[in-house]
Amino acid sequence: LVDASPGCKFRMASAEKSGDLGDLRLRMQDVVSCMFSSWYPHFRHRTIKSAIIPLPTQFIDYLNSDGVILPNGHSCTQPLTVESEENTWDSSTDKETLQCTELEVLQFPDLDVEIQQTIDNLGGVVFPKLNWSSPSDARWISPSGTLQCQKPGDIYILLKSSNRVAHDLTEAFKNCIDYDGCCVPPGGFQLVLRQWRDIVPGMEFRCFVRDHCLIAVSQRDYSAFYDYLIPHQDELVTEISEYFRKHVLCKFSQRQYVFDIYRELPGSYVLIDFNPFDRVTEPLLFTWEELTDTHTMESEETQHAMFRFVTSDAGIQPSKDAYSRLPTDIIDLSTGDDIAKFVNLFQKGTWEDNSSSEDETYQ
Repeated sequence: LVDASPGCKFRMASAEKSGDLGDLRLRMQDVVSCMFSSWYPHFRHRTIKSAIIPLPTQFIDYLNSDGVILPNGHSCTQPLTVESEENTWDSSTDKETLQCTELEVLQFPDLDVEIQQTIDNLGGVVFPKLNWSSPSDARWISPSGTLQCQKPGDIYILLKSSNRVAHDLTEAFKNCIDYDGCCVPPGGFQLVLRQWRDIVPGMEFRCFVRDHCLIAVSQRDYSAFYDYLIPHQDELVTEISEYFRKHVLCKFSQRQYVFDIYRELPGSYVLIDFNPFDRVTEPLLFTWEELTDTHTMESEETQHAMFRFVTSDAGIQPSKDAYSRLPTDIIDLSTGDDIAKFVNLFQKGTWEDNSSSEDETYQ
């Protein structure tokens, strides 16, 4: 911990006490304020060049529909193969291929043109997201393993395959105490295209603000150990605190929120995104119990923010996006959420093995 910038009181999180997550009391306006089109005009010169495209209702219906089907005239970069439900096939039945089927009813010519023109205007390669979330959980479907997009079809397949995008469309306000049942944000759903920029993962940080005060900073990518952070940890906290005080505190109106920043050079930062101060936002190396613990309030003279980062290879944690590549059954078993299913599968497997042995005996 190092001294933070003056003029703001900082709280330190504690792992020994747990707060009431109900204290978050998220409101719809908190979520709307973190919508890209809400904050981008105020931070245009401190973030990545971007463009906002309103999405028609028909396209939202398409995203909400079942299946991975691309609009007519678009194709996948490479086919995806999945096993059939029975998990069996013979030489005459190849693996079921998840085709990017062209259907005449799925056509968005005006949107196609606008997206392609925007991609060209932003340098030919973009990073897509909706009002709040990017389809980072669907990057596995991209041949490059990234969210680089050069044509509308690249964007469509990512959006269609992402649970994060589905959350934006149906559950963005679900945790709000004043939720009125409406899922559509002010101004409607929007596609955000951001100019592609290569980012060093070890230099991206997530910052947590509560009651207008910076309380915690976490390494954004906790799936790797970056040894170069160790000698610069005090410097990083000082710089991030100063950036928050000068460029964020007076411009973002909400009392509590989360923002991501990227350090390009010493003392030079790029604002990446804003997120609600709520459990729907990943706390990374903290927990929401810690971040909401009012008992960790420090005096005004103790002006420090807590900084956490992976300090060795032993501290590396698996990225949650990796779970999106696995069947839900495997995820349930790994988290212990469906142990009964595991027992059933085990018993079934044991019974089949015994039956097979008996058959062999009587042959």
